[in-house]
Amino acid sequence: MHLIRTILKLLLGFVVLIVLFGIYFFYSYPVSRSKIHQIQKGMTTNQVVQILGMPNDIFHASDFYLIRYISPLSMQVLQVGFDTNGYCTGYDFD
Repeated sequence: MHLIRTILKLLLGFVVLIVLFGIYFFYSYPVSRSKIHQIQKGMTTNQVVQILGMPNDIFHASDFYLIRYISPLSMQVLQVGFDTNGYCTGYDFD
């Protein structure tokens, strides 16, 4: 009886640990926060890519474009906006 309780406690602890790690990865940022805070309006695309690394996706529109950083394990998407001249207009999370 004591052995069964011990096994159940260990199993419950393992499940809690897996759930906590899942929540952490689910809501984690695709790029570290310290790198995100280095981005400033007016930076060029090359400067942003040098700080954040290569983006996962580029979205083009008629008067702007976005480079996107997507975390494979989470729902967080970092979008960095640029005007048609290639200067950063800001960033946001989708």
